[in-house]
Amino acid sequence: MITEAANDVIVEPWSAALRLLMRRAADRHQIADTAAIDTLAQVIPEMAAYRSLTQRKPFELAFLTALVDDVLLPALSIAPPTKEDRS
Repeated sequence: MITEAANDVIVEPWSAALRLLMRRAADRHQIADTAAIDTLAQVIPEMAAYRSLTQRKPFELAFLTALVDDVLLPALSIAPPTKEDRS
């Protein structure tokens, strides 16, 4: 099936890398031990694939900033940067 092949080629390699990076960050106490690492490792590349393949939109700074600050950091139990930090 094409969907499975795309997942194997696009999503899974990124998921594996993200899972490893987030587990290392948890070991260093940089993210919460309770963070949903396996779920986030799947969701992050899926959101990127959806943005580029389905919506056919580019990865703009505003999108990436919102994705990281408003979705990923809270999901990892990390406070997002304040407006002053972003300046």
